[in-house]
Amino acid sequence: MKCSQRLKKRLQFSVLYRHGVKVDTELFRIIYRKNNLSHSRFAAVVSRKFGAAARRNKAKRVARSLFDGVQKKLSPACDLVFFPKNAMLTQRHAAIVRDFEQVLEEADLFKGHP
Repeated sequence: MKCSQRLKKRLQFSVLYRHGVKVDTELFRIIYRKNNLSHSRFAAVVSRKFGAAARRNKAKRVARSLFDGVQKKLSPACDLVFFPKNAMLTQRHAAIVRDFEQVLEEADLFKGHP
C-alpha cells in the first residue's frame, strides 16, 4: 500500500469520524466517506482491547489485504477506516472478503454504480 493511500493525520480521522457513514457487521465496523482526491485512502484501527500485539498485527494484515483486493474496484474518491472485531480472526478469509465486499456493494462504493 502506497503512503498516499493511508490515512495518517488526526484531522483526517476526526473528519471521517464526524461526517462518515458507519456500518457494523459481525466481523468488523467500517466508517467511510467520499473525498475530493483522485485515490482512495485506508486505515485499520485496532485497540489494545483486541488482544496481544500478534493478534492486533494479524487483524491489520487481514484488513490491508481486504483493501488491496478491492482497491481497483472502489470508486476513486473514498476514505475508509476499518475496525476489526474479535470474531474476524476465527473466520475463513473467503468469508471475511465476502462480507467486506457486500458492505461496500451496499454502500455503492464500487465503480459503475450511480
